[in-house]
Amino acid sequence: NLVAIDDSGSIFYTGYQPLPCRSYLDREVDGAWVEGADPSQLLDGARYPGFNLEEAALNVSPRNLPAAPEQCAVPFELWPQVKDPASGYVLTGNNDPGGLSFDGSLTNDAYYLGGPWDLGFRADTIERGLVSASEDEEVTIAEMAELQGESHSALGAYFCTDLLEVLSLARALDPSAGAVEAEIAGLYQARQAMIDEVEERLAGWAERGYLAKSGVSTFYQSPSASEREDAVATMIFNAWFPRVLQGVFDDEGLPALWQGSGGKVRALARFLEGRGPDNPEALASWNADTGESAFFDSLGTEMVETSALIIMRALDEALGFLSGPGSGAGRGGFASEDMATWLWGMRHGVRFESILADFLGDDPAYALLTDSFAINTDTLPLTDSFTPGDPRSALTWFPRDGDQYAVDAANPGFSGTRFDYGSGPVMRMVIALKPGEVSGQNIIPGGQSGLTDSPYFADQAALWLANETHPLRFHPAQVAEGALGRELFEPAPE
Repeated sequence: NLVAIDDSGSIFYTGYQPLPCRSYLDREVDGAWVEGADPSQLLDGARYPGFNLEEAALNVSPRNLPAAPEQCAVPFELWPQVKDPASGYVLTGNNDPGGLSFDGSLTNDAYYLGGPWDLGFRADTIERGLVSASEDEEVTIAEMAELQGESHSALGAYFCTDLLEVLSLARALDPSAGAVEAEIAGLYQARQAMIDEVEERLAGWAERGYLAKSGVSTFYQSPSASEREDAVATMIFNAWFPRVLQGVFDDEGLPALWQGSGGKVRALARFLEGRGPDNPEALASWNADTGESAFFDSLGTEMVETSALIIMRALDEALGFLSGPGSGAGRGGFASEDMATWLWGMRHGVRFESILADFLGDDPAYALLTDSFAINTDTLPLTDSFTPGDPRSALTWFPRDGDQYAVDAANPGFSGTRFDYGSGPVMRMVIALKPGEVSGQNIIPGGQSGLTDSPYFADQAALWLANETHPLRFHPAQVAEGALGRELFEPAPE
């Protein structure tokens, strides 16, 4: 994605890159690609040659495409792009760049430009923030930085009401109505006090705006009592939701294309919205007997499960996990039924690991090498001192706000058992342009130096954790003002 702006206020977006037209890939009658010809997968190289985009092919018009299909590039003017939109802003958050997938298909466009893309939760949050900020005459750097640090739970806002509805249903169910009703009622009665507390906590979370807070006191955060309540609700939701996905999809034996989490979240949303008489979402999997998708039924059981039962089972499993034993620093359950101790930040932390860790994994033989390049709580202690028994003292990584699809990326994934993450914003840059003036701020997660003994190896990590920044020094006077020293280079004497 490329976004450009100038000091007159003109803005431009394009996702252009030289991609092949791919007209030589065979399709079925319905437009879908035949096996081995799907450009979103590995192509069958024995049947389809590699494309050869010569420089002359990159700037052709749609009416002057080259004769050889392997040398055809998608014309620039046919890419999704916009210049000076009426809204006054452009945005991108790994989402569909031009509505190509909004009709549910990636196969019916003139050219395949990519996808599937991110679900659009981040882009939606960004757009709502931009609409709110643009109500003023001028959007400030502080407002944009606040939007960059946005961390409400988009998934919580979307799916939490489904859980609350089932909890209300479970309380009123007649166990004699059937096997499904009996199991739902039994699960509720077995943990009634805990489930009633969950309901109260999630209802309060909804009223406060589904804020995904860490709740852990550190040198960079001092959470309020309300934020600690948000942290407990965030932990409960993020232990429950992955188990719903697993309950719906893990028994289906779906192909590899479905193994990514985004497609499952999208499908689950449709399945839940498609419940009711007369198949309101025109689901191919709709079951007239249950009035909902057949995906909610678990294969291999005699019972025909429903969405309510899958949701209730997932909560029961989540409560068992959270109240159960831990499995290492910042991992596993809390070994307590006291939900006040179930703070999201005690399990959701950012890892500043060496890039080598991605290749070497957790092999202890390489730990000395990878650990030396990590920034952890030995490098930056969470607080000056701990009292005996303080659970924070065992944490290796840094408690953080946010969850899956937050603008301030902090994706824990959907394992339901491990919630730390190692991929986040590589910078938090905001730039303001005015005629003759450039101002802004930035921060990176670590430091400028890759030398572990340098004072600049980890000097920006603390600010990054606090969502604070350094000023962006653009003009010579600003650079001089921020200089720590001066070096003079002179020609060597002849």
